[in-house]
Amino acid sequence: MNEFGIVFSLNSPQEKNTNIEISVEVAENKKYFCKFLIGFEGKWHTLRDFEPNNKAVWKPEEYGVYSVMAQIREEDSKKSFDYVSKAEFEIKNVPLKKKAFIKEVVIDKCDPFVKNDTIHIEIMAGGGGGDYLYGFAVRKDGLELEGIEYGPCSWVNFTPETIGEFELEARVKEVDSPYRADDTKIVHMNVLEFAPGKIDYVIMPRKKHLIVSDNVPLEVIVQNTQNVVLKYILKINNNIVEETEFVDSKKYEFTPKFSGNYSVVVLAKNKMSGALFDSKNEVRIKVHDSYPITGTKLLKDKDTIKANEPVTFTVSYEGGAGVIFEFYIMEEGQWKLVQEYSKKNYYSFIPFSKGQYKVLALLRSQNNIVAYEDYDILIFEIQ
Repeated sequence: MNEFGIVFSLNSPQEKNTNIEISVEVAENKKYFCKFLIGFEGKWHTLRDFEPNNKAVWKPEEYGVYSVMAQIREEDSKKSFDYVSKAEFEIKNVPLKKKAFIKEVVIDKCDPFVKNDTIHIEIMAGGGGGDYLYGFAVRKDGLELEGIEYGPCSWVNFTPETIGEFELEARVKEVDSPYRADDTKIVHMNVLEFAPGKIDYVIMPRKKHLIVSDNVPLEVIVQNTQNVVLKYILKINNNIVEETEFVDSKKYEFTPKFSGNYSVVVLAKNKMSGALFDSKNEVRIKVHDSYPITGTKLLKDKDTIKANEPVTFTVSYEGGAGVIFEFYIMEEGQWKLVQEYSKKNYYSFIPFSKGQYKVLALLRSQNNIVAYEDYDILIFEIQ
């Protein structure tokens, strides 16, 4: 009796309606046929008849103590069976216990990973009673390359020695858990010969309004900085005006000589890369002839204006290039154009009637095709 041991996938006792795998520890160098029987309350029934397989799945449906019997027959035997083993297993109302779970698998590097570069992997667990065991396995092409059995250490270092797709299985369970794992997570890792050059950002000037003769500095933020080279291509109105070789510098600057639409194409690649480039980014920059007109203010040459006496209005402002001015007067509720766009920044007139007047001054740079860039209105009384 019990020539071969019976092994259960879960510890006794267990809750009913739980799948329990039963296996027989047979010699690997011989072929056996196994039959499994379950005994309960004086009665036996066959769980599975003879098959060349030493495992079976049992799902008990009632509470109580069960007898599990395995009959084993050698491949060429003429007997009903050659060996028999028995074991008992209890099924009872087991209070549910909260399992441990994996909150996060923390990896100290980003995908893609690089051959021969050590990767630090750590499991952040929660739930259960807090007394955890951790396990790891690394597979490639369906084969397990490395495995770390359950232990108290929550981290592992893995150094891939070849390129390709790897699969990491992270496992956690409570110390007294009957399960193979309370929780698992699969992490896929793409390992390359080297990390490709990847542009994250091209940092632009803080100044929003750029004009001719302004220095325009750019800085490129790339991953794996020391091993990445960059090429810069400067365009104006989509025509290439400058192109560098691949260089180590992550900074580039230019000084526009003309207004227009500029762009800088940045190509990045790893120093080991044989490709034309690994990644690409393009930034667009509008360059103006001058700064915009701001701070427009209408001023009069006297505080008190009387009928039949001349008054002059002058415009002050900031910015612009070759600024021109246009003036309107509102008299008796009607606007009237009194001076079309010209370089004169002042307007003089003689009011003949008492009452309220308004003066409007419109400004724009000479080469700007908009109706106006800035304006001011002055309200005054004629006494």
